[in-house]
Amino acid sequence: MARKDPISHLVRHPAPSPTLVREILAVGTTAVPRLCALAANRAGWAPEGTPHNNAARGAIFVLRRIGDPAAIPTLVEVLTEAPADSAVVRSAAWALPGFGAAVIEPVLPHATEGSRWIEATEVLAECGVHDERIAQRILALIATVPAVGADAARAYGDPSLAGPLQAAFDAACPPGEPTGDDIQLAADLATSIVELGVADEARVHRVQAMLDRFKAVAAGKQEELAELRARLDVLDAAGIDVTTDAVRNRVAAEVVRRRT
Repeated sequence: MARKDPISHLVRHPAPSPTLVREILAVGTTAVPRLCALAANRAGWAPEGTPHNNAARGAIFVLRRIGDPAAIPTLVEVLTEAPADSAVVRSAAWALPGFGAAVIEPVLPHATEGSRWIEATEVLAECGVHDERIAQRILALIATVPAVGADAARAYGDPSLAGPLQAAFDAACPPGEPTGDDIQLAADLATSIVELGVADEARVHRVQAMLDRFKAVAAGKQEELAELRARLDVLDAAGIDVTTDAVRNRVAAEVVRRRT
């Protein structure tokens, strides 16, 4: 037996059951205003798992299934105004491409000028849209903040950006021992290159080699620290004050000398 008001049940789950979706679809486009109100309710932009959040995400899910273009302004609002870490942003980014070419005009300004432009770029890329203004923004980002540029390039999906990403990768790899941040940046850039459809085994292997070197250095530091502690324990047992900087520095220097 169908529920009298199926929309009210969206508060229970972010992904409505097939039965509930069918019941709301049976209501038709007359359900769109209420669904849009649920999606745009700021309380629904709260952390994932709260009842309001469930209602907003469920409403977005059903709006895509209904496919009424009247929902596009609300979904663009969610995409561009909800907190970046809110689950509803991802829901809106998933839903908007389902409306096809109708989303291009309202979303394009956010991709070329807005602050939430990476998410807008992802939507447009799903619709097959490429714009030189977006590409230039991504190129500038790769040159200045390569980690964020890698995410933007991945969202845009244009293989022509692989070359600048490869150049950024080469510039980001230090000649000496890498840090954890170095490895993370290199991995982000290499992942974006590969996800753009460009085979680049050499750089993938370089990321692995950096990680191996990092692990080896970390292991060596742990061994060095263990030896230092053991020597200080021996001196302490012999009645020597091992709390002074002079003693600790002298022992540390001796440990390093012996290990090298």
